[in-house]
Amino acid sequence: GQARVHLLTEGEASLHFCVANILASDILSKTPIIAPEHPEEAQEPRQQGVVIIDAGGGTIDLSAYSMELSPASFEEIAPAECRLQGSVLVTRRAAGLLKRKLEGSKKYGGPEILKQMTEIFDKTTKLRLRNAEDPQYIKFGTVRDKDPQYEIRSGQLRLPGKDVADLFERSISEIIDAFRRQQQASPIPITSVFLVGGFGASEWLFTRLRRYFESLNISICRPDSHVNKAVAEGAVSYHIDHLVSSRVAKFTYGTECSVPFNRFHEEHRARQGSVYRGPSGQLALPNAFGSILTRGTRVSEKQEFEEAFAIRRTSQVTCNTIEVNITSYRGPLAEPNWMDTERDQFSTLCTVHADTSKLARTLSGRRSPDGSLYYAIDIKVILMFGLTELTAQVSWMENDSEVRTPAILVYDDTE
Repeated sequence: GQARVHLLTEGEASLHFCVANILASDILSKTPIIAPEHPEEAQEPRQQGVVIIDAGGGTIDLSAYSMELSPASFEEIAPAECRLQGSVLVTRRAAGLLKRKLEGSKKYGGPEILKQMTEIFDKTTKLRLRNAEDPQYIKFGTVRDKDPQYEIRSGQLRLPGKDVADLFERSISEIIDAFRRQQQASPIPITSVFLVGGFGASEWLFTRLRRYFESLNISICRPDSHVNKAVAEGAVSYHIDHLVSSRVAKFTYGTECSVPFNRFHEEHRARQGSVYRGPSGQLALPNAFGSILTRGTRVSEKQEFEEAFAIRRTSQVTCNTIEVNITSYRGPLAEPNWMDTERDQFSTLCTVHADTSKLARTLSGRRSPDGSLYYAIDIKVILMFGLTELTAQVSWMENDSEVRTPAILVYDDTE
């Protein structure tokens, strides 16, 4: 059953939606797809950068891809960006604006009517704003509801257009900042932007973003309808078309491990108080981080990344299974080596579980310098990041041949 379930990022699902509903439609003619002037140049099609902005209720997610149209193929070219500035945050700011505006009104400043106005704003006013110079209205009551002091007439609250437009500015600024980060990370120019998601239906959001991108000679467009269904429809399209051939690591991934203590190494000496003696008798330092895949690395679908593990245990029975935590690092360092300096930047992504009972039966006990018995397991954890979901295997050498066994990934519920 689980083998038939596949995970897909919202960004990639949105890309497939755009291919099916924008790139393959008449809207494509409005986007500046670059074509060679001379036929001989057509043998090497020029890649163009495409950014998908999935503006949802809670978050705004940006994904960047390179695009070739003949045949259609895409590669992720920059780490995905996510901002907690979706349409819900605009509505929350609107609630604060209404509370301040109606403060002092005994009839219209109560929590119930403020909640009603906020809900109406969310469903109508927020989507209709087109021009910051035009006043906006929240129709909440009947013709009997009026209070000129608070600009309420015939059941409608009048709001200056600029005040409503200002509610969007934080979200718009975050989108632009996230886009600039992807633009800087992209190896090719970004030529097109596609806006999807429920928040993408906002006329003002689209107008402001179009003003910004057109100033950069970058086209922006959105589907004519159903932008809120982009992820669901795009996921179906992904299953059929499967257009993306490579992806970019959003974070650095690796494992927490121990390393042999080196008294000549400055960073080791600084951690001398943490030195311990392992089952083999060797002195070691905990809290080290072994990188398997670094942030920003482009990964093809079949590319493998591996990390060698030297595991030492005191009982042969405990060698029947192994568990390795895969950790993600979200901090600024290009090559993090220690987990005790930025502990809050590390989090467990998942745990790799593998049956190594076949390997355990071949093990012979060894003696440490103090005579203690231990068993040595030398394995590799092999990770494949190129698909839309992480897959893993565990391997070891047996009679000069590599043996591989599938591994099960258990994800951390707290992530």
